[in-house]
Amino acid sequence: MTRSILPAYAGVIALERGAPGLWPAAYDVLIARVVREVATAFESFDTVPHWRGRAGGALLRNAYADIGVTLAGEQALIWMALRADREFCIRAIRPDLRPSAVNWLAGASGRFDSVLTQLGCAPAYHLLPGTPASTAFASHVATPAAPRLPLAA
Repeated sequence: MTRSILPAYAGVIALERGAPGLWPAAYDVLIARVVREVATAFESFDTVPHWRGRAGGALLRNAYADIGVTLAGEQALIWMALRADREFCIRAIRPDLRPSAVNWLAGASGRFDSVLTQLGCAPAYHLLPGTPASTAFASHVATPAAPRLPLAA
């Protein structure tokens, strides 16, 4: 069973690819910046790279949430969402865990918006629960105002 990524908070940034061989460098720069900015804003996140569904790569995880990057063309969606892994779902059976996770996520939204601003993302989108990230992301990919992330020299 594949779960969709249901981001609660997200921002869009365009990758400056240049020559075809430079795409991996642009992606690596983005990932390094995301990990660095999140570590500065949130001490509770650990680096735990893994796939989430078919489209999203989660980079960081704490007790309640994942932070990751989903790519579409030359743009990236940087998102924060409730965890959806097996371990969390088993723990979430306890009646007090899911509301605590939702409350934590809502409380952390301001700091995550600041991280998105530091990364140069277009305004943060607070996506509605139940909207798959691919659908929500597709509606924002065509946004011409998405800032561009330059390649490191």
